[in-house]
Amino acid sequence: MNLGKKEALEEYAVQKSKLQEWIKGKKPFFDEIKEEATEDLQELKAKYNKLKEKLNATPTSEAEVKAEQEALASTLDDFQDQAEKVEEKSEGATRTFAANLGSQLDGLQTKMRRLSSVIRDEAKEEWQEFREENKENIEKLKAKANEFTEEAKEEWQEFQQEAKSLFKKFRSKF
Repeated sequence: MNLGKKEALEEYAVQKSKLQEWIKGKKPFFDEIKEEATEDLQELKAKYNKLKEKLNATPTSEAEVKAEQEALASTLDDFQDQAEKVEEKSEGATRTFAANLGSQLDGLQTKMRRLSSVIRDEAKEEWQEFREENKENIEKLKAKANEFTEEAKEEWQEFQQEAKSLFKKFRSKF
């Protein structure tokens, strides 16, 4: 996958939409989970609802997208872990559903992680390019900062000398 940052963000949005559609397709199963259902199924339903909620977020900045990706990955991990727990403890249709859910989530998580990685790599490349393009300016700023530091040291030393001199004169008068 060799996407640019913008394309990766667009692809992330597409994958997020696909995940939203996939989650909507699972709604009938989760709607059928009654309150009497096992604690594990109730937990799975709660994690499903949490994932649905996370998918409704609409980030507006790169930082928000990154935070959303991390939160979404964590929520997907929790959801998948719970699906695996349900699979281990269930039988029949519920076990089959949980097994399918787990394998589908594996694929979705892999895609999301790849996109996150691409976006992160592109950001690193942009930072390196920025640093290279502005290396001269950065060096000039460092030199100026050093100049100011040296001037400040000199002024401080002069001030200390003057203060010592004044203090000595003041002491000699008493």
